[in-house]
Amino acid sequence: MEFRVAIRATFLVLLSFMIAGCEQSDTDGVPVITPPEPELLTSTDDMQTGAADFDRSTHPGKGLYEESCSGCHDGTVSRAPHFSWLEMMNASVVYQAMNEGVMSVQAEALTDEDKILITEYLTRTKLAGGAALKVIEPPMCTDGDFDLSSPAPAVNWGHDTNRYSPSTVAGLTVPEIPNLELKWAFAFPDAFRARSQPTIAMGTVFVGSQEGRVYALDLETGCARWT
Repeated sequence: MEFRVAIRATFLVLLSFMIAGCEQSDTDGVPVITPPEPELLTSTDDMQTGAADFDRSTHPGKGLYEESCSGCHDGTVSRAPHFSWLEMMNASVVYQAMNEGVMSVQAEALTDEDKILITEYLTRTKLAGGAALKVIEPPMCTDGDFDLSSPAPAVNWGHDTNRYSPSTVAGLTVPEIPNLELKWAFAFPDAFRARSQPTIAMGTVFVGSQEGRVYALDLETGCARWT
C-alpha cells in the first residue's frame, strides 16, 4: 500500500514538473500568438448593381416594396430571394420578374409605374425612360450556320449526376488536368444563372437562361448563333 502511494506521489510530482516545463516553454520560448478575430461583412455595397444617386430611405419604391414584397423577401419564405439578393440583381431582371416572369401573379395589383419604382429602389438604379430595362444582346457569330457534319457527343453533358466521361472520350489523363485552361466563358445577359442543363449538338451548345431566353452558342468560340 505504501509502495503504491509512493509511486502515485512520484507520478504527481513528475506531472507537475512537466506542466510547469510546458508553461515555461510557452512563455520563455516561442511567443503565444493569438489569432485576430475574423472580420465580418458589414456591407454589400460593393456588390450592388446601381450607384443609388438618390436617397433610398425616401424613395417611393421603399413603401411599395414594404407593402407588396417584404412579406416574402425579407426572410419569411425560404424559396423567395432575400432582399440582399434582390439588391444584386440587374434592374431588367427584377422588372421582368414582376411584369411577365415568376412574380407576375403576385404583382398583378401593381401598376407599371409601381414596378419601376420598386425596381429602382431594389437595384439602386434610376430608370430614366426605361433605358436600363433594355435587353443586352450577346456577341453574335459572324457565321450562324450549324455544323451538320459534327458527330454527336459520346456523353453530351453526362448521363447521370456524376457527369462522368471516360478518359478515352475526354482525351485527357489525370496528370494533364492541372494544365487545363478556360477556353471561353459566357455571361448570360440580365441573369446570373442558367435555366437548365445544356444540350450539345451540331457544334452548338443549346442552353436556356434564367430570364427566359434560349441561346445557341458556338461550341468552339462561345459566340451566339441565335437567341
